[in-house]
Amino acid sequence: MKAKSPLYQRIAQEMRTFIETGDWAPGEAIPTEAQLVEKFKASRVTVRQAVKLLQEEGLLWKRQGSGTYVQSEKIEHNMYELKSFTEDMKREGKDVTSKVLTFTVQPPTEKIKEILELGEDALVYYIRRLRFANGEPLIVEDTYLPLQLFPDLTYEVMTRSKYDYIENVKNLKIADSVQEFIPVLPTKEIAEMLEVSDRTPILKVELYSFLMDGSRFEFTETYFKSEEYRFIIRAGRRHETTNTQ
Repeated sequence: MKAKSPLYQRIAQEMRTFIETGDWAPGEAIPTEAQLVEKFKASRVTVRQAVKLLQEEGLLWKRQGSGTYVQSEKIEHNMYELKSFTEDMKREGKDVTSKVLTFTVQPPTEKIKEILELGEDALVYYIRRLRFANGEPLIVEDTYLPLQLFPDLTYEVMTRSKYDYIENVKNLKIADSVQEFIPVLPTKEIAEMLEVSDRTPILKVELYSFLMDGSRFEFTETYFKSEEYRFIIRAGRRHETTNTQ
């Protein structure tokens, strides 16, 4: 006789069914732990095991201090495209808002000076933004821009699209960027802003970008709420041509 699967697995299967049938809709909060205990007549430990299993499968995710939610379809971020957050979200049909947390002019650190190839007396803008899609905080962005390139940059500009300002107001052509993707655990401050646990891995992206004339115009460190993103690479295979002459 076939042994029964553990209770938490059976509960997890019922919860999968709720998700698959749409009874629990994408982006919707599932019942509280106490409600699940009552519904399945199981202990809190068993319910937590079931929820954890579905989290590991990517069907559920937890928002710190808020509850557990059904995973929505993840936002695609093509690592080979230099697109702004605004452009990414508009492609997904989402409403974008940005909260500027810091907007200052300051001397660059040695690291920033080297990356942006700045002179000794150069100054940079440092801007920290918390960026939302449909009211959901998705990324924290720390940006450094040379003051000399953008003397008229304002707080109001940074509540919108940085790249739109650069290309359509400053009439500068953006060429490309160098990006480094680093899995990290967030600081408590970043975790609070993204509404995740500081034990939840997130993805940090460091990039510096070039204008068409080869000058470096930005250095940005972006912290992505990884559970909302799917990072993709489209890679081609290089074919050698044979010279038959």
